[in-house]
Amino acid sequence: ERHLGGLDFAAKLLTTEIVHGVNDLVRFLGGTGDVEDESRIVAADSFSRYQGYFQDRQNVLAHESEKLREYEQPRFFLAPALVIVAFCGYQTYQLNFVHYDDDQYVYVYAHTRREILVMLEQIDLLANRMGTGDDTGIALVSPEYWPLPWYFRDYKRVGYYQKVVPTTEPIIIGETGQEEEIKATYGDRYQQMDSSQLGDPRIDPQRNPEGSFSLRPGVDLLLYVRKDVKR
Repeated sequence: ERHLGGLDFAAKLLTTEIVHGVNDLVRFLGGTGDVEDESRIVAADSFSRYQGYFQDRQNVLAHESEKLREYEQPRFFLAPALVIVAFCGYQTYQLNFVHYDDDQYVYVYAHTRREILVMLEQIDLLANRMGTGDDTGIALVSPEYWPLPWYFRDYKRVGYYQKVVPTTEPIIIGETGQEEEIKATYGDRYQQMDSSQLGDPRIDPQRNPEGSFSLRPGVDLLLYVRKDVKR
C-alpha cells in the first residue's frame, strides 16, 4: 500500500504515472521496504487499475467525517437548547397561569386581575338570592369599567354611566376616589361589600386596602349593595 501511495502521490501532484523507479520514489518520500519486482506493479499491471482504490478510500473517509460532524453537532447544541426550552417553558407557565395579572411584569396589555372575578361571583350570588337573575339592575358609575361589558353580557339591565348619577338599582359599582361622592348621593341606603371580609384567597389585601376589587393596575372598583337586598 505504501508503494501504491507513492504512485498516487506522483499521479496527483506531478500528474505523472511512474513506470520505473518506484523504489527510488518510495525512499525519497521517506518510505521503507523495497519492491523486489517493480514490473509486477508498473509493467504487468497499470497503476490506473489502483487509482480507484484511493478514490474509494477517500470517499469513505469523507463520508465518515461528514457523518461524524452531523452526529456531534446536535450533541453540541443539545444542552444549551434544552436549557433555553426549559427556561422559556417555565416563564410561559408563570406568566400565563400564575402571574398573568401581576403588573410587576411588563405587558403590552394589562390583564384583568383575578380579584374582579370574585366581585362578579358575588354579583351572581346576589342576583340568584333576589331571584332576578340576568334582569338584575346594575349601575356602573366608575369612569373606568372595561372589560366589564363582556362579563355582564348576559345581564339585561346594566347602565354604564361613568359618573355618579341618581339611581335605585340594587347594585352599584364605583371606583376608589368616589367614596365621598357616592355617600353624599346615595346616603345610607347602600352598604359597601368589603372584599377583605370575604375570605377569598384571590383577594390580595395589599392591592385592595380599601376593600376594593382590583380591575387592572390603577383601577380599583368598589361594590355597593342596597341594604334591603338579602345577602
